[in-house]
Amino acid sequence: MAGYEAMYSTWQGLMKGAQARLADASLQGAEKVRLEAFVKGPAPEYVGKALFYWGVVLEEFGKPDDAMTKYVALVDRLTKG
Repeated sequence: MAGYEAMYSTWQGLMKGAQARLADASLQGAEKVRLEAFVKGPAPEYVGKALFYWGVVLEEFGKPDDAMTKYVALVDRLTKG
């Protein structure tokens, strides 16, 4: 379970870092375009897989309510855009 949480946390950290850099008014050019595409684009496939399998593991540990929050987060990610 820690592996799935780590993958998702890594992506969240990357997203927050990109958003913080975009807030810098001096950022220009190709780097700005790349960061905007990253922030506005779909999450990488591994993020969805991590959320799904994290939910599966939680169900197996008898935590269906916690698993549901991961599935809802997955659906939110898939329908974003």
